[in-house]
Amino acid sequence: MAISFDPALGAPGPDVRVGRLGLTEPPLVNAGPAGAAPFLLDGEKIAVTGVEARGDHAFWLGSLLVAEGLATDVGSGANVVAAPAAIRRELVGPRGTVIETTFVTPTLPLAAVQWSAPVGGSWSGRMEVAITLLPDRRTLRHHARGGIVRCASDEKGGVTAELRVHPEPVALEISEPRDGGMHVRVSVDGPAPVTLLLAAGTLEASSRAMAAGAHLDSYEARAASDADPGTLDTLVTATGVREVDHSVVWATLRLRSAFARGADAPAADVFWSGLGALAVGDPATAALAVETLRRKGAGPAPRILGVPASPEALATILAARLTLLSGDPAPARRALAELDPSALRERRSAEPDSWALWCHALNALADALRFGASDEEIEGLRETATLSHRRRGIGRPPLVGDPDPAGAPALLGRLLGTSEGPPPSMSVSEGTPLEAWARWAADDPAGAWTVWRAQAGLGLASGEAGRGSWDVPGRPPGLASGAGVLLCGLAHGLLGLIPDAPSGRIRVAPALPAHLAAFEARGIRVGDARVGFRFHRRGETYRFEVEQTRGRVPMMAVLEPSVPAGRVVETRVDGARADLETRSVGSRTRVPVLLPLDAPRRLEVDARG
Repeated sequence: MAISFDPALGAPGPDVRVGRLGLTEPPLVNAGPAGAAPFLLDGEKIAVTGVEARGDHAFWLGSLLVAEGLATDVGSGANVVAAPAAIRRELVGPRGTVIETTFVTPTLPLAAVQWSAPVGGSWSGRMEVAITLLPDRRTLRHHARGGIVRCASDEKGGVTAELRVHPEPVALEISEPRDGGMHVRVSVDGPAPVTLLLAAGTLEASSRAMAAGAHLDSYEARAASDADPGTLDTLVTATGVREVDHSVVWATLRLRSAFARGADAPAADVFWSGLGALAVGDPATAALAVETLRRKGAGPAPRILGVPASPEALATILAARLTLLSGDPAPARRALAELDPSALRERRSAEPDSWALWCHALNALADALRFGASDEEIEGLRETATLSHRRRGIGRPPLVGDPDPAGAPALLGRLLGTSEGPPPSMSVSEGTPLEAWARWAADDPAGAWTVWRAQAGLGLASGEAGRGSWDVPGRPPGLASGAGVLLCGLAHGLLGLIPDAPSGRIRVAPALPAHLAAFEARGIRVGDARVGFRFHRRGETYRFEVEQTRGRVPMMAVLEPSVPAGRVVETRVDGARADLETRSVGSRTRVPVLLPLDAPRRLEVDARG
């Protein structure tokens, strides 16, 4: 590798001064002692990984590592306060206590690390900071002035990394490590704070991002507000239980940032993550999942619940469900236009194992387009989806289901709430978010809640890539498929949500464990409408409330709760006694009722046994 000074890069812009970071407290925080666990900060353009105790930050532009090995001489981590886009570490070393704040801007390819004294304290003296820039490990061109270093390589699409240190260093050294990259070491004198800014991307993008460093405190405040459940236009819970409420919001933000950053991942992870985005009502992120699967094309078929599934089939399922969520027929119409009937017929004969999942995809597409396509097109989808010369209702509209054969497509149908019948065998790993979701599908709410609650707390507290990361497999930071399954378990398992925006209706079929006394969910999306749900139990009286909080046209809600009792004594709708048909399954009873959401509606169930 060669490092050369290149004026063609242009001189970096003027110095950008940054105010004190870490003063904005986000609503979602996870505090604890620093240890050997990793951390992960997500932004739409850039991500930062590292280890809580020693730092050792690595900076990622999508899946490209652009800098690594951040090191200082101020000490090691003692305590950590983590949030989705920021982490604050208490470092203990020769200067006593130093506060290190690492922050990722929400939408720009810009990250910042700042070292400062605790509030009310001070420190001064010389500080050493070192980092290795890696826009490419072969040939780097660079330009340096004061505390500003800009380097680039033509080998990877002209990716540029720009580094700035404040205040201006008294010394700056650039060297070439044996394993490649450009090692930068600076010495800074003077009082704290000391700030390092790192931007990456094209030359124009990195320059624009670096100019925004002057307003970093405003971006920090915005990141905190983005993590506020009150500002999210998605499903959130309001139970007062931190592991539940924080997990839902953190997982939602995690998926959104990973997809926006273009994180690479296997098709199966993209599928589960896309389903998670749909579960919480995030159509923009779900659309990115569909596009990601389409780009994978006819690549190797991943296995979904043990069955091979082509990326095209998975993209079709997500596109159909995206239309059912949003009411916009465009995603399903495009999926229909991209189908090749002759290729599908050949696949049906050549790949019988994967064809079963295609049946689910085609039926789901027909359901999504029943008001957005001609009768001939719908019938064509139904006919193509015929399996063994008998039509199977795996993807029927969400209010009514047909019995399905056992197997992975049937389990997926039950997981998504689109089919009923005997619970299929569950071939899922124990102690995973998918196990919790499958237990809800198998009418085991108590077991499902235990597993789901444990997974929510586990992913929030640690995860393979850090707090709030949910099973990210190694580096670079990819998609949190575990977070997607976790959110699906909440929406489709615990709450039994099946949106049907083209029909202007939603199914709410909560399956709550017997010990749960209260639960609340807000921001349930159905097209342009939003719905809230509340549950409260006192003794053997169960109260369920559904209210449309946004939308000009009242929705229809099929409220079908499952109560942990074998006999229903009385049911009341909006306070008036109602004679409702019930259905008992084992020790639980379902109570269905159709409600127009032209006003807040309430179902009360008195049950015994």
